[in-house]
Amino acid sequence: AQNEPSRLSPRQWVQVRTRAFKEWFGDWAKAARIEKLRKSKPIVRKGDEYKGRYELDSRSAENYVIKSLRGEYTNSDTGDVIKITRASRKVAHHDAENDVHLRSIVYIPEMIENAVFIEERPNEKGSKFDSYRYYVVGLKIGGVDYTAKLVVGVKNGSRFYDHRLSE
Repeated sequence: AQNEPSRLSPRQWVQVRTRAFKEWFGDWAKAARIEKLRKSKPIVRKGDEYKGRYELDSRSAENYVIKSLRGEYTNSDTGDVIKITRASRKVAHHDAENDVHLRSIVYIPEMIENAVFIEERPNEKGSKFDSYRYYVVGLKIGGVDYTAKLVVGVKNGSRFYDHRLSE
């Protein structure tokens, strides 16, 4: 199980985490995280929780992110602290024509707190983040199942949040 001491030698413990090992045998750790996600329960909401907080347009949703959601949220899977900053307002502009995406913004804190960590990848483009961490959570809005993929940029311990939904 997860909290038991490893039966591997220190050398074996390192070996099974190398790129070469994962390319040859598959990423067993990622497979375990995906299985954890499969067994997790989705966040279930009616879909009208945004009412009285913001309108279903990108400008109103952006103001809500900046004024009401800015702060730090802890992911229960990893203990990572994920910050929502002014820059996080761009979440209101992705899929802005999509009502469900705009409705989902009110659930951002719950999504961050309940998502399962899947993987971290180095930033190949070399822009402002060293790496990106990917988290996934199930979200059922108004009876329709969605998968929310959360992206967190990492630089000097600071984190930045964004998400996308797929049905």
